[in-house]
Amino acid sequence: LETLLADGQIEKALEVNKRLEADGMIIHVNPLQEWAQPEGDRYKRPAIETIQKVCSATDIPLVVKEVGQGMGPKSLEILSTLPIAAIELAGFGGTNFTLLEQARRSVAISGKNGPREYFGYIGHTAEQMIEWLNVQNGTKPEIIISGGIKSPIQAHSLMLKYEGNCVSGMASEVLKYALGDYEELRLFLMQLRESFAMAKAYIKR
Repeated sequence: LETLLADGQIEKALEVNKRLEADGMIIHVNPLQEWAQPEGDRYKRPAIETIQKVCSATDIPLVVKEVGQGMGPKSLEILSTLPIAAIELAGFGGTNFTLLEQARRSVAISGKNGPREYFGYIGHTAEQMIEWLNVQNGTKPEIIISGGIKSPIQAHSLMLKYEGNCVSGMASEVLKYALGDYEELRLFLMQLRESFAMAKAYIKR
């Protein structure tokens, strides 16, 4: 998106969205992943500037998510003022794409046991980001809580902590079964639905 904006070609991204008849677009913000990636890109401008320009260029629903490390309070504060559909809190504790990208490098330059490795262990959890969003004045943005969610109890508890509208996702747990037998996946999803209902019935604010 940054490159398309710099080249005056943001309409290319919007045209793809139109052709796919998509409901919107999710903007992934992943500077550490790109930095660790052998063939990764480098951001030339702050990601928030790119997001602001995309918001000005279109009225399609936009969701903004950081991949694996989460976002700090200042970033969340600015995002909360933009006309976006939601913020996805794919925070620290879920899939760590910075460490995954470092693992793809050769041992000599992987950063294992070196300075580069430490960047894979920093970030903000979904719970921290919810706390920062709650203390902000004004309208609370809609959020998707997805980073590191392992159980319905955890998901429902985090959703109760947020003072605005939210939903939760737990992709990694579902994928464990989606990669295997269909019947096991079906049974897991049935248990998941029942467990969410139980959590909602017994876990209150």
